[in-house]
Amino acid sequence: VTFWGLLLVIQFGYKLTVPQKVKANRGSCLLIPCQFTSVRPVGSSPVGVWKVGSKTGTKVSSNNQSLDIWKNLNVYLVGDLKVKNCTTLLYGIQPNHAKKYYFREETIPYNFDELYSLDLPVINTPAQMMEGPLVTLSCSAPAPCADENPSIRWDDLLNGTVTQNETTRADGNKAMVSILTFRASFLHNKKTLICTAQYTVGSVNKTAKRTTTLNVLYRPRNTSAVTNVHGVISAGTTVTLRCTSKANPPANYTWFKVDGPSDSLRGSGQELLLRKATQNDNGRYVCQAENQYGRENSTALSLEVMRK
Repeated sequence: VTFWGLLLVIQFGYKLTVPQKVKANRGSCLLIPCQFTSVRPVGSSPVGVWKVGSKTGTKVSSNNQSLDIWKNLNVYLVGDLKVKNCTTLLYGIQPNHAKKYYFREETIPYNFDELYSLDLPVINTPAQMMEGPLVTLSCSAPAPCADENPSIRWDDLLNGTVTQNETTRADGNKAMVSILTFRASFLHNKKTLICTAQYTVGSVNKTAKRTTTLNVLYRPRNTSAVTNVHGVISAGTTVTLRCTSKANPPANYTWFKVDGPSDSLRGSGQELLLRKATQNDNGRYVCQAENQYGRENSTALSLEVMRK
């Protein structure tokens, strides 16, 4: 359920402060943190009203009385209007409640027209992580009502540990936060993690999910070289040597011939092409994979060319 509105309006000394947009789970509760200022004081018996559609639209609540499309909601004006706190708690949110709403305190001549936002679970993931160090991921889910706090679980702990606690956001809303700590491995690169928040609404469990894909930076691993020919080959045969490696970012490749007192550079790139091979090409070849985090050599690949 999504509600839309404005973040902040200041006009003639009147101001209402609420977040901008809200998403709620069907059947769950919703806390709207709300405060206002005004050039005129509120009356001795202030009345807080929410309207739907426009500033002159139909009332959906008046103090704790639910009206119109809110008639099946339990509405609690938990804030104290005498100190200009209009925080409102709703129980039983349904999709048909996704409208634009306006607030008014009826003893002052001004209609406030803002609403606020409540996000579904969000996983905070580093854009990149290095292989080796401990990494922390956090997944948070709104906890607007103390008796309906969600439980959060991860689909894979990556051999790490999880802690969970309640926190208060800058907008005044509470949230449950689950922190996953693990040691990053090259095996985790491109792995998709799923965080699931589960709410109990009455006798029914509601869930919301978020996913994130890990980006682990690591040196080349599992470097190997292969060729398109096998055994002794005839002189004049075209030979292709190909190198593969796992690395993030991708590796650059260099080829060496390792026979003799010193290695000789034979080329660069993932493939080394020997056109019309001769006996001078006999020997052992190694490819080296390298990125900014390290390098790794393949095992040697032997090539034997038969004399014509």
